[in-house]
Amino acid sequence: WNHYQDSFQPAKTRYTPRVEINKQAVIKAIREGSTHGQELSARAKRFTRQYIAKKVLPGERVEKCFDLAFGSKAHVCYSKEHEAAHVKGVMVCGSVWACPVCSRKVSKRRLDELTTALAGSEYGQLLVTLTIQHSKKDKLKRLLDDLAEGVRKLRQGRQWGDFSDGLKLVGSVTNLEETYSSENGHHPHKHILFLSELPQSELNKPENRAKINTWLAIYRAFLTSKGYHVNEHTTDVKTNHDDIAGYLVKWAFSQEVVLSDMKEGSSGHYSPFQLLDLIRQGKT
Repeated sequence: WNHYQDSFQPAKTRYTPRVEINKQAVIKAIREGSTHGQELSARAKRFTRQYIAKKVLPGERVEKCFDLAFGSKAHVCYSKEHEAAHVKGVMVCGSVWACPVCSRKVSKRRLDELTTALAGSEYGQLLVTLTIQHSKKDKLKRLLDDLAEGVRKLRQGRQWGDFSDGLKLVGSVTNLEETYSSENGHHPHKHILFLSELPQSELNKPENRAKINTWLAIYRAFLTSKGYHVNEHTTDVKTNHDDIAGYLVKWAFSQEVVLSDMKEGSSGHYSPFQLLDLIRQGKT
């Protein structure tokens, strides 16, 4: 490992130096030092996707990710704890949506924090999913803007206060997901996990379910006013602890699958990062 931990000296300029790294040496170091072949392949895929993202998103933060050093040196280091190599002393973008490398780190950290917090929590849990009618003709920006506006409508005014106070809500966690299919176009949807001082059994009572449905009617009415079709799939509510736990497992699984070696897009639905694979393959 010491052989591959030499410092890399970028050319001195008046600007932050661009890191020049012998990528083949780094790849060889990772390959020889890691016993996790699948993880190696997943990591290689993340950096391949990042390379494509830099090409198709000029001007975004991801364009400079891992390219600029903080000082005059960048180092390849090895973590015995995680049994993995990493580059130290370089700028990272921290973008969840645009960078496959940073997204995995940030999402995993957030998910770990959430599952740890819920594991020892006595709060009741309420999982709400909001979707929006979409077709191949719809622009993603319009769908995202209308979805966000619908969520804002839910969190303002007297009805939000009545809903929040009535269910004794103490906080929430929001997760935005987006997939694309050649048949139906972009499909953004939002999950909101609410924590309540009410026990799970109380949240499942008919009177509280009625409060939830009355509150969600605001979102459905907003979509109708914007010309969207509303049906039973527009909103979904889970108050069963096992169903919510199952979603968190699904979320954790999807974070790994989206960045793994497994065959992706087999159902014709692609995540934003899977679209980068199609660009690399010349399919879009």
